[in-house]
Amino acid sequence: MLAGLFQGVNTSTKNCSMELCKAWLNVIMDLASLILELEEEFSAMGRYQEQEEIAELAEAEASQTTLEQRLQGAVGKTITAHLRNLHIVEGKVLTVGPRWLLVLTEEGQELVSLSHVEMFQSLGHATAREQKPTQVSFNAILRKIARGRNRLAIYVGGRVLNGFIVAVRKDHFDVVEVDRPRHAIAVPNAAVSCLRIVLF
Repeated sequence: MLAGLFQGVNTSTKNCSMELCKAWLNVIMDLASLILELEEEFSAMGRYQEQEEIAELAEAEASQTTLEQRLQGAVGKTITAHLRNLHIVEGKVLTVGPRWLLVLTEEGQELVSLSHVEMFQSLGHATAREQKPTQVSFNAILRKIARGRNRLAIYVGGRVLNGFIVAVRKDHFDVVEVDRPRHAIAVPNAAVSCLRIVLF
């Protein structure tokens, strides 16, 4: 393109002075520099708009992220859950279920009720949208524990019950404590913040 312009200049300015030719050349070079600058500006603007779009998409995706999805993304990682009864559960996330969380701690595996968690630490930003949580219910877990005659530490409010599940109802279960074997205690499911199998 510049060669064509130069040809035009040479044809139309054969009788021009050297000063006029230099002036033409400066105009051509200035226009070329101007076009180059514009191309760089447009390129920078495109990169900025692309970054803005990426940021907007990331913000929109984050606004749709649920706690369950973030917990799924934390499977295999160590987190800390602070419960309402001031009990703290710190350990590796093993499984995420409907309204519960299984965590491997130094004391063993603890089943945590999400409705009793006040806050999480070290949860991270990873999500697992494509991975669905297990559909195993809290009652199904209780029934399995009861059949195995596993001894439990059950956190209910500010108290810890140590004993065995002897019956699982629709929305509660019966526990017989180790030191009070003749007296069964009815515990509402909603009252349990977490429970742990106790090794003898």
